[in-house]
Formats: sequence, C-alpha cells, structure tokens
Amino acid sequence: MMMMEPQRTLSMWTLCAALIWIFNIPTASCQVDVEGFIGEDVLLSCIYNNSTSVLEKVFIYWLDGDNRVMLEIVQSAPDFGPQHYKFRGRVVTFPDLYRRGNFSIVLQNIQQVDDSTYHCHVEPVDFHQVIRLTVSGKRPEIPSYQELFDDLTLYLPQLAVLLIPLLLCCYCCWWCCCSCQRQSR
Repeated sequence: MMMMEPQRTLSMWTLCAALIWIFNIPTASCQVDVEGFIGEDVLLSCIYNNSTSVLEKVFIYWLDGDNRVMLEIVQSAPDFGPQHYKFRGRVVTFPDLYRRGNFSIVLQNIQQVDDSTYHCHVEPVDFHQVIRLTVSGKRPEIPSYQELFDDLTLYLPQLAVLLIPLLLCCYCCWWCCCSCQRQSR
C-alpha cells in the first residue's frame, strides 16, 4: 500500500504541472518581419480574429523594443497621452477598424533608429503580436521614362559616331553586291 502513494503523488504533480502549462500558454503569439525604408511609412499589423471576445472592453497597447509606449487603445478609443515623445505625431491608427479586431498602426517617416521589435498586446484575452521592423537606407529609385530619354540624349553624339561608320560599311557592302550582280548579267 505504501508503494501506491508515491505513484499517485507523482501523477497529481504531473497533472498540476500540465494544467499550469496549458493555462499559461497565450492565445496567440507570433512574429512578423517587416522591411521599411528611411523616410517612408510602414504598416505594423495587429489583428485579433476572435469574434467571441467583447472588443469594447479590451485594452490594447503598442510598445517598442525598449518598452516605450507607442499607443494605447482604451474602450475602443486611441489614447496618445502616455505616448513616448519619440513617436509623437508619427503613429496613425484606424478606430473604425477596432470593432473588427484590427488594431494595426502606421509608423510614419521611419528612421534608422526605428529598426526594432514592436509589440501589440490585447488584454485581457492575452493576445500578443510581435513585429520585427528592419529599416534600410533609401529605397532604390527606378528611373522614369523621361530620365531614360534624357540619358539617351546625352549619349546621342557618341552613338552617332559609332553608327555612321557602321552605316557606311553596310552601304558599301550593299553597293558592292549590287555591282557584282549587274556585272554578272
């Protein structure tokens, strides 16, 4: 009878540990990688797709990698009061989309110092979205047709110098061929 007691105790501890582990798992947590370019705006997405939650009663907060507040959403209204000065006037939110669970923001005029990890927390449903923003230098510009045409006009004299001898050579060959054909008749 003494042998059964330790085994039952071990089973209870295993069950307790499993329950603690199950209930501590967040509803959702994943990382999204986003690339942005200096001076441009970037969308940081945070969408909670669970229609069973009462979204009016949730508290949403956006933090950067140093735990500085970017935005808080309280009772379906954005609150910029606790916002860190680094983000003042640079965070755009979309209150019309809150009722659909979309708490995404746009970070405007990104700079190299914005290269960081960002966190969107939806409480009390324990939803956590992680966005890794990588900021690169200026976006490479694709030249317009006008710029390509302007470049062509710059090189037109060099092009003419190359084409004139080529055209003369072609004309001479043609003339020789025609002469040979006339003589053979």
